[in-house]
Amino acid sequence: MNNTFFFEVYELFRKRFIRLSTRFPVLFTSSICLSTSQLTLSLPSLCATEEVAKLQKHLALLRQEYVKMQQKLADTERRCAVLAAQTSGQGSTNTFGTGAGDTFISRLLDIVAQLYQQDQYSDLKVTVGEMTLNAHKFVLAARSDAWSLANLASTSELDLSDAKPEVAMAMLRWAYTDNLELSEDDAFLIDLMKLANRFQLQLLRERCEKGVMSSVNVRNCIRFYQTAEELDATTLMNYCGEIIASHWDDLRKEDFSTMSAPLLYKMIKSKTEFPLHKAIKVEREDVVFLYLIEMDSQLPGKLNELDNNGDLAMDLALSGKLESIATTLVNNKADVDMVDQSGWSLLHKAIQRGDEFASTFLIRHSAQVNAATVGAVETPLHLVCSFSPRKHSGDVMSGMAHIAEVLLKTGANPNMQNSKGRTPLHEAVVSGNEPVFNQLLQCKQ
Repeated sequence: MNNTFFFEVYELFRKRFIRLSTRFPVLFTSSICLSTSQLTLSLPSLCATEEVAKLQKHLALLRQEYVKMQQKLADTERRCAVLAAQTSGQGSTNTFGTGAGDTFISRLLDIVAQLYQQDQYSDLKVTVGEMTLNAHKFVLAARSDAWSLANLASTSELDLSDAKPEVAMAMLRWAYTDNLELSEDDAFLIDLMKLANRFQLQLLRERCEKGVMSSVNVRNCIRFYQTAEELDATTLMNYCGEIIASHWDDLRKEDFSTMSAPLLYKMIKSKTEFPLHKAIKVEREDVVFLYLIEMDSQLPGKLNELDNNGDLAMDLALSGKLESIATTLVNNKADVDMVDQSGWSLLHKAIQRGDEFASTFLIRHSAQVNAATVGAVETPLHLVCSFSPRKHSGDVMSGMAHIAEVLLKTGANPNMQNSKGRTPLHEAVVSGNEPVFNQLLQCKQ
């Protein structure tokens, strides 16, 4: 079995685990996490709990196998490189030896590995933490142009004291032996990737990327995507991008909180047809601002688009109580009377969900207070009157009573009839909405 097989099986179980945790959310006291750490469980179903435990064990085993296969792959690639070097330009005959382990190149590699931290032939001192290690310019020069013989010719010291000692040691050990322990935690591998980038060690960075990939899941894929972008780690970035695309709707605003606005905007544009709506959902006003700048020539039309869920950008901002974003949309000529596919205006929808904040905002920005819904022909005042103390909390009833007062003050017609021939007063009587009923009785219209 090859490395690809274990990776595909690992992905299969990872996705199955996510589906199960979505199906039984009560099983998890925190966000979905694909680590094998212990989860606090309640037990709505013994069968479901057992399946979760099995999946966790499978994931742990598959991760172990994935790391092992990465090590085997690296070893195979190293052997292949040696064989390619031995046979290059020589056909099947090797002039330096006959045995596979007794060729010039294989013996040279063994000698280099044995020189790690040795004083023999050493012409360079490397400072790592509080230690000073023996090194060899020709070994480092063979690994990177940043350490070319020309660059190191005039120096006898290499200062790595600004790097974590364990990370610097891992880099030097790899430079001599080509060995890297991928079982280290992802933070260590990320630090090693950064150090590899610093010294243009592309092969080491790629090894680290593959090691980090086994730790990527839905909850941390954004963080790793950002790190990969900063380090130009294409393999890791593409892998994180695939997870992000697969679980785009599952990602929360907290997942994007540390991402820079330009990077987040770039990602959102590549993942969705409606970047403005997604930027509002993750509550990133800075990304909304970038969108408005780029789409300036297409405004205000772009602000009044319905996304695939039938939502308007303004409605998303108001339902999330994002007043600053909503104000920005209004200032850029978003239509406060825009209707959805059902013919409901923003004000109708705000009142229907009992949203005092959104209703007040829309009325304050001159939304039509006598607009009627399609079919039922209900005005905002009809909808307010339909709230019942038998179905809604005291806070909601109080909020809607306030909206009724604002509607009447801004010109709402209390005598308009719906498709059943009922006025708002009739609706207030049917629903038992006494506060609004009293306001209507006092209305001079």
